[in-house]
Amino acid sequence: NALGVVVAIIIAVINILLKPLLVLLATSERNLSVTDERKSVVTSFYAFQLVNLIIIKVLVAMSLKDIGVGEWVVSVSGDLNIRLLNGMFEEFSHEWYITEGTAVFVAMIAQVIVPHVEPTIKDIIVPTLKRNFLAKGAATQAAMNELYEAGEFEVHTRYAFVMVHLTVALAYGGGLPHLYLLATLNFAIAFQIDKAFLLKVNNKPPQYDAELARVFCNLLTAVVFIHFFMTGYMFSNETIMRSATWPWLGIFDKYGHFQSTNTLPHPLVVNLLERYLSRANVFPLMFLLGSYIALVAVIKTIGRPLIPVAQRVLVRIGFESIAPKLTITKMVPGLTKLYRHECTPEQRAAFQLDARKREKGEANVAPPGEALPEKDVKRGLRTFDGRVCFAVWTEDVDENHNLYRGIKKKKGERMRTWEVIQQDGLFNYKMKENPKYRTVSLMFEEAGLQEHDDAPTARSPSKQLSLPGASAKIAPEEGAAMAASAAAASEAMKVVDLEAGGAAPAAAAAPAPAEEAAPAAAEAAPAAAEAAPAAA
Repeated sequence: NALGVVVAIIIAVINILLKPLLVLLATSERNLSVTDERKSVVTSFYAFQLVNLIIIKVLVAMSLKDIGVGEWVVSVSGDLNIRLLNGMFEEFSHEWYITEGTAVFVAMIAQVIVPHVEPTIKDIIVPTLKRNFLAKGAATQAAMNELYEAGEFEVHTRYAFVMVHLTVALAYGGGLPHLYLLATLNFAIAFQIDKAFLLKVNNKPPQYDAELARVFCNLLTAVVFIHFFMTGYMFSNETIMRSATWPWLGIFDKYGHFQSTNTLPHPLVVNLLERYLSRANVFPLMFLLGSYIALVAVIKTIGRPLIPVAQRVLVRIGFESIAPKLTITKMVPGLTKLYRHECTPEQRAAFQLDARKREKGEANVAPPGEALPEKDVKRGLRTFDGRVCFAVWTEDVDENHNLYRGIKKKKGERMRTWEVIQQDGLFNYKMKENPKYRTVSLMFEEAGLQEHDDAPTARSPSKQLSLPGASAKIAPEEGAAMAASAAAASEAMKVVDLEAGGAAPAAAAAPAPAEEAAPAAAEAAPAAAEAAPAAA
């Protein structure tokens, strides 16, 4: 038992130490988005922990010889072989619960503590030491800011830890019910610690879409199946739980053994049929499992049209509180679409109160569209029917406004979703304030360009090159001279197909001296300067 406890703790520590390697491998995959990269980290980290905590234990400690599954021999090199499914436990017996069950429980206790050790060291202890010893030697304000900035809140690794603990608890919880209590304690502790890190320590995480949550939901569907299967296998051990047998359908005798006049199927099939269908304490679980599989199949195929029907039925029979949970959003509005949301109960109450005042002819009524709480009106929210709210600009937005992003806005104009997010302070969409894009943003400024200036791209080759002459930070005559120089250089670097018999231009073979090129650029500058206002 002591050795099993030590091994369980070592496995938990190994899971944490190898996380940076898995993150590095996911980064090398060159995913198209941050969400895809984090999804890769979640799936690989979850699979790695699951292999260490469950699959290796099953392959090493269990033996399935009695049900027709022989051992697996993996040849490593020479006489070195690894034997799998050749362990000392043929059942979930008393001995298994004493040794392996204890090791699983200790590993899950370690999973409650160990995941929070690394963030504490990396985001609290190490930054504190750096600030104490390096702050006085910071040469620039940027270096000082970096010392006081915490790391990113790694929500994707939290997903992996939660998924592993939930999987182990549901897989072994039938025979080890205290894993349910441990999982509840783990989730409660993780919630409080993660909330403290998110609000007080770490930087705001990037905006994710629903992919991580979708991965979790899809996995939970499979984990429920594993829960029923493992629980039924544990409950069907006659040395642990005695149960009556059902000789139904004529395929089992009165002792619950499979009988058939024809050739018996594979021993594994016989064993599973006897365990899951003939025992009175296991068959209800299999019935629930079959119902669950059928329900999932219906929801995944033809379930969407049945959602409104289910809602109406639940409301009619008095379960209105759970009816909204069945709602499926058909489309999530994009960040660039006009903002709108369903009015909250507080907003509906304010609208109805204003409507009653209008019916009574009172004078203190809100202007049209502003029958909302005062805090919402100040944010620019408006509604005309009390059901759907939209947002408008409460003041003009020009170049001097702090929310200006290249497009002027007038008071009363509808706001888009990303503009509401920016206004509320969640994200400001200033590239210069993002460390990952700060260098590129400074290069834009030095070149006289703004973040929102047009530039030629692979998807928009028709766009003309944004020249500094069009920027307000460089004088038009300087920009025109630079444009003429760029045109002259482009003309000099024309590519000629030598195989087709063309001759290389003299400019390409011997570039003109700077003294000769300068007068030509100076002559072209006035013409370009005169053409610039006309183009504008």
